[in-house]
Amino acid sequence: MIPSPLYCVCRTCNKYSEYSAESFTCEAGHEQPLTAIYTRKEDGAEFIFNCPSKCVGGAEYSMGKCTACDEEFFKRDKLNKNLDPKPENYVLLYSQETVDAHEQRVATMEPRKDDSMEPMCPECGDRNADDFVFDAQSLRENGFSPVRDAGAGFSERDTAENGICTARSCISEHGGHRFGVPLIPRKEWEVKEDERYADWEAVADEKRAGNEPGETGNQRGDAYFILRKQYADALEGRRAIVDPPYYYTSGENPFSRPNGRQENGVPDEANRMISAKHSDDWFNCLETYLWALVKVEGFRHEHLTAAAYLDKTFRRGHVEPLWLYASERNGVGNNIERAFVIASQKSSIFEEAIKPNMHVLEPSRDSIQVVYRMIKASFGNLWPFFANQTEALDEADCDAGLIEQAIAAWQRFEKWQFYGKFWDVPMLRAPYDVNGLMTAAPGLVESLCILWSVKQKNPANYKEIRNKVFPDGPSYWRKMLTDEGIAMVDRLETVVLKQMDE
Repeated sequence: MIPSPLYCVCRTCNKYSEYSAESFTCEAGHEQPLTAIYTRKEDGAEFIFNCPSKCVGGAEYSMGKCTACDEEFFKRDKLNKNLDPKPENYVLLYSQETVDAHEQRVATMEPRKDDSMEPMCPECGDRNADDFVFDAQSLRENGFSPVRDAGAGFSERDTAENGICTARSCISEHGGHRFGVPLIPRKEWEVKEDERYADWEAVADEKRAGNEPGETGNQRGDAYFILRKQYADALEGRRAIVDPPYYYTSGENPFSRPNGRQENGVPDEANRMISAKHSDDWFNCLETYLWALVKVEGFRHEHLTAAAYLDKTFRRGHVEPLWLYASERNGVGNNIERAFVIASQKSSIFEEAIKPNMHVLEPSRDSIQVVYRMIKASFGNLWPFFANQTEALDEADCDAGLIEQAIAAWQRFEKWQFYGKFWDVPMLRAPYDVNGLMTAAPGLVESLCILWSVKQKNPANYKEIRNKVFPDGPSYWRKMLTDEGIAMVDRLETVVLKQMDE
């Protein structure tokens, strides 16, 4: 049951107004987009009002399609000044109950007093908190004074009443003292952060308009390179998050060039032109997501993990089992859950990549090859089929044979009466389903077909490879797959692989 009346928030004056499909303006006369979305909280169902075909409002829709007139509609979001995604071509509708509860909260809300003295590093915030030093003796040993004492020979930059951050990346970026960066109170740090990101919405708007920031040497270009540098730092020691399939470049180019920097750490005009131009450069490919995630709670390598996995899967068709991506790519590991919590909270920024490309989750020759290469690479030099061989030609022939046999297994598997379950029944648990956008498990069917191929080729090697793909005991795949998915793997030998034999 859809409640009546429904309200929207004006994007200009930020006040609630009752929604009217005939003349949709707020009480102050500000025009709003005609298309509107209401979400019924009990079951998560969404209803579209005034879809592009102007059908009667209130029709439920899913996958971007209005069920009343079959008109496709994809929600587009844009970043606000806080770099949070907000509706661009639609507005959200709220019930009277929601509006009343909101106004009651506002009426009783006390002004926020931001007087926190919690120590923060001006470069990393508290990301490198393990490198913070507070002990007075240790501060002196690092060349800092723990108190303001003009007669002790310490300058302002050598005074660290709140402690210091000794992380090398922060010291290098700050460029003040070679043994540490003086910490500042959180209230002061938040002001600096606001100043640092003040122009980023303009940069995001420029990107959406198709312009390339960074070529003019203005503040927008500076913001582009600051963002790139921050995420490049997060990839140090974790390049496997993006490589493959992206082209990896470290943060040293252009920022670590000592003769090509301005005082604020931004490269000068000449070195800006050296920035990566490779079409598959990791930052160029993931930049759209990172602008939206930069101020989201969590670590930057978690932002990168979510953006890289979802983009490479749906925009590039580079399909890897999520549990192997976590266990076999250095720098991912247990961060995977937090990365997908973030992705689920900000699912709207991934929606345009996922929804039109759901077909990539269906097996193909390419996806089988990608999964095979990943499984093989997980063994390093101990791939069971070639542990004692060096002939590259023989290895290539064997690889090709295993892949062809896996493709044949997939073609057999499609005829199984329960094959459709892999697509019709959710196979991924929250948060790995990205707020319900990705229910099928990427690479699951490909993994099963490759294991059948391995078993046909050499049953003696099967168990070792099977335990690498689906380890016994507590493991990522058991945490990620639903009960239906787990049942498929648990009955792998007794039920699933037998379907490919027939």
